[in-house]
Amino acid sequence: DRSDDGSDDGSDGDDNNPKRYPALSQDEIEEKLNIPVFGLTDESGNGVILSDNGNNIFHFFFSKHMADHALKAVTAANAGAPTLKVTAFHL
Repeated sequence: DRSDDGSDDGSDGDDNNPKRYPALSQDEIEEKLNIPVFGLTDESGNGVILSDNGNNIFHFFFSKHMADHALKAVTAANAGAPTLKVTAFHL
């Protein structure tokens, strides 16, 4: 039902029997949670570990744009390094 402010309380109009939905299957859950993140890898797809103040870190990016920006920065700072690329990973 819709209240006066236009919101939906999720019921089907019968307060004693709220509207129920079937459970999602394992495949449906995985599909809904299939959110890509991006990282820098070598040509073989191996993750690139970056050092920051003595800490070795594999960076993940939620935005491909930010991963592309990081790739440009790493490539510019390491002219002799092997070819790197942005790769999508799924959590």
